[in-house]
Amino acid sequence: MIASKATWAKLSKQDQDILLAAARVGADANRRKVAADEASGVEALRKAGMQVDTQIDKAKFRQALGPAYEEYARQFGQANIDRIVNTR
Repeated sequence: MIASKATWAKLSKQDQDILLAAARVGADANRRKVAADEASGVEALRKAGMQVDTQIDKAKFRQALGPAYEEYARQFGQANIDRIVNTR
């Protein structure tokens, strides 16, 4: 959900709360749908004969992305990159 600060400020606290609650419900539903699609998609690929590995070595992945993260930190600031990386 995206709204300008000016538009958001025009809404009543009650309307803001309703929109935030609806956004949370939508986000949860989307996460469940994506998880189900990923699971069924991987299974369909395996049934078609593809070898699929869903286990990722996160340390190697992060290391390989090191140069990209360094560039993004220069462009957008390390604090912003840290906020994104630490989002759960």
